[in-house]
Amino acid sequence: MPIFVAAKLDRVPTVSPGDVDIYALAASVSSLTSQLESVTKKLDVAVTRTEYEFVIKRLDTLEVNAATNNINFPPLSNSTASVVSQPPAQGSTWASAADGGPGNMNKRKPVIRVCGANLSTKIKAVPRRKIISAFVGRLDNSTSEDDLVEMLSEAGVNGVKCSKLKPKPDTTWTTAAFYVSCDEDSRDVFFDEAIWQEGAELRDWYFK
Repeated sequence: MPIFVAAKLDRVPTVSPGDVDIYALAASVSSLTSQLESVTKKLDVAVTRTEYEFVIKRLDTLEVNAATNNINFPPLSNSTASVVSQPPAQGSTWASAADGGPGNMNKRKPVIRVCGANLSTKIKAVPRRKIISAFVGRLDNSTSEDDLVEMLSEAGVNGVKCSKLKPKPDTTWTTAAFYVSCDEDSRDVFFDEAIWQEGAELRDWYFK
């Protein structure tokens, strides 16, 4: 086999020991950059999927409230259903959707900036009645609104108001359910399990 030699050694590039360390660091930085980009993409997918699951749960809550209030929940249109059935594309979020899209599904209510505290003014105001509201279920169908009001009043709950919920015409409930409210100062008594019949269930009432 022929032997190859370098005729001009001064033209052969040389690598000092310090240069070897620099090349190794450059390779490590390149590898770390690739790994970081991969992790970032996975995090973006996880965040968008979490937002998607939150919207689905919110829709389920709205449907339950509509059913308990005997309100016909409007079906999703084809365009809306296609959007909700899939998570948003990578890099986009529900909050950044256009007006009228999923990002504005629940409009924020106006914020009360000031609650008056002046007692000497000639102008009279009507303060809001502070109440707590609850969904009461799993009661016998024979239970009436008057029965529930009487039971709570005897237990020491103030300002009791009760409304029996009715099922839709095409459905039948095997138990009775009620919307019940009372004064906020009776919170401890109202949520005391000792005053409720065994098997009754109380849940927070969510207003739309």
